[in-house]
Amino acid sequence: MCGIAGIIGNNSRKQLAGMLQNIVHRGPDCSGLQQFSDSIIGNVRLSIIDIEGGKQPIQDPLNKNWVVLNGELYNYLETRSHYSSMGYPFSTRTDTEILLPLYDEYGLRMFDRLNGMFSFCLFDEKNETIIIGRDHFGIKPLVYTIHDNCLYFSSEIKSFFAIPGWQARPDMDAWHTFFNIRFPPAPLTLFKDVFKLPPGCYIELHKKTGDVSIPATHKKLRSLCCGQYQGGIYRHYQLPNAATTLTFNDAIDRATTLFQDSINSQMIADVPVGVYLSGGIDSSTVTAFASQFGKKGINTFCLGFGEPTDENDDARLIADYFKTTHVDITLDVNPLDQFKEAVYHMEEPKVNCLQGFILAKEAVKHQKVVLSGLGGDELFGGYDIYAIGAILDQFRKKPFSYALRASGTVLQSLCSLNENLKYDLHRRGSSLLRQIDNPLKLYILLRNGWDHDSKLLGSVYRKGFFDNNIRPVHKHFETSFPQQESLADSFMRFEFQNKMVDDFLANEDRMSMAASLESRVPFLDKHIVEFAFSLPVAWKIKRNRRKLFLKNLLAETIPEHILAKKKQGFTFNPVLQAQKDLVPLARKYLTRERVEDSGVFNFDYINTIMTATPHRNLRWHFFLLWKILGYHIWEDIFIHSSYQPPKTDIT
Repeated sequence: MCGIAGIIGNNSRKQLAGMLQNIVHRGPDCSGLQQFSDSIIGNVRLSIIDIEGGKQPIQDPLNKNWVVLNGELYNYLETRSHYSSMGYPFSTRTDTEILLPLYDEYGLRMFDRLNGMFSFCLFDEKNETIIIGRDHFGIKPLVYTIHDNCLYFSSEIKSFFAIPGWQARPDMDAWHTFFNIRFPPAPLTLFKDVFKLPPGCYIELHKKTGDVSIPATHKKLRSLCCGQYQGGIYRHYQLPNAATTLTFNDAIDRATTLFQDSINSQMIADVPVGVYLSGGIDSSTVTAFASQFGKKGINTFCLGFGEPTDENDDARLIADYFKTTHVDITLDVNPLDQFKEAVYHMEEPKVNCLQGFILAKEAVKHQKVVLSGLGGDELFGGYDIYAIGAILDQFRKKPFSYALRASGTVLQSLCSLNENLKYDLHRRGSSLLRQIDNPLKLYILLRNGWDHDSKLLGSVYRKGFFDNNIRPVHKHFETSFPQQESLADSFMRFEFQNKMVDDFLANEDRMSMAASLESRVPFLDKHIVEFAFSLPVAWKIKRNRRKLFLKNLLAETIPEHILAKKKQGFTFNPVLQAQKDLVPLARKYLTRERVEDSGVFNFDYINTIMTATPHRNLRWHFFLLWKILGYHIWEDIFIHSSYQPPKTDIT
């Protein structure tokens, strides 16, 4: 695990050293850079495999190509064995180095041969071509911007503060979507003119004399040009839509083998590997399989919020069952004291970033690598929204849909007559009924989106906010929303390709890396993902019962209590937090003067929330307050502060 950065069209060592210094928390063990005639690439390294000998960038001794990698390639041992048998002269034991012979043999089809989490830059000096690639599912980040006719890329946006003349500005179009569904839509970021490279994509740039063949199956998404280089962004991977031919029992056997293979490969490291154990099904699955391959007493870590829904006791049950060495952590009374530091590392004021930040800071005291259960819900139907989708499918047919839309219209009119905050919830419910025939808008509403409500828009934002070319949330996803037969399947695929990537995986990466900790996600092994999406939805969800397939898989492995219990999200209860430190901190930041100077929000509506008596019907409002508070903290850190990159010792 590392951080990578580079400049295409400028080979300033000083600039790249500053970019790397700003992400040195991602790789505090060593650093390196390689300069070319008009470009430069570099890396800061967290040493996991070949601790002493794996320094990057790495050069191909045969054709002189160079590569830097952030991430892990889990099939590297078999790939390395294959090329070693053919006489390839490896100079390290790292997984990074296999990219060089793969590129030499397969060119841009090399992505088909990779299974892991990665972003990398490969410099093909002979063909004057640069490849910047990202893994199939977006586990590892890659952001870029074009400034002064140069392309700058990095693992994190804070690298760009080292670019002379570059100024951070908020992208309010992206922010509007963030305020609604908690993540900015790819390829946008919360920073104007800074973009994410989408999952399963790569940037190809070449000079006019360059000669690299683009596979016909790699769809071009957009063109790019900087300095003497031209090229574009291409998609190297698309999630398959094939259905399994296996019987249910055979599929259970196949899944068992896939989990064993995935976790076995992800336990490979020259440092100890532990597990995030929440007490839920996904992390218990990882713990169960990891216990087969790890040393006795593998470390597990659980974080509690000091709330009634904490799962620490269940995590302890699993830890005892599999004889792990368990570390129990409980949040401080005022966890938001650390929110500003977490936002700095996250680069987004995510409501869910704080718990990951605190958990990683504790886990890194014990080891460098942890396994996480992230991805299990999206693959096997764990969230309420999927079960709701399965239920709603029964009411989307005529004449039910007519009746629901009509009921929603009447209810909307009645709710609009009352100004009480609690009626916002009922108005959102009426909107669900009115959008019963529109799967995308239905999804956005179920994920707490609210920009369908003109009354609420007028209350939350200041007049004139929409003069800034702000698009409705659904406009960002109209061409990419999956049109599956069932809502549950559409929701799972959409979340896997969007929310999981730009919310959960982004959070997992930034918060673990803030502590110099590598977090691996075994559920997102390429073979498990493709297998899971080949299964019928009916094997995963039936009425309000979820994760049926996974529970069958684990029936003889995990205690029945864990399989039968209600799912609890790994997040704060905003109503309880409002009674602790959320409202006091909001009052400190969100003064009338400050809010009005910012020009985004309507202070009177914010104040109505801050002075409201906490109630479960105001859960959405306190989450919104948290996001509005987060915006002003983000603005303080990245816009208003006279940010100066720290002095660099990277040369």
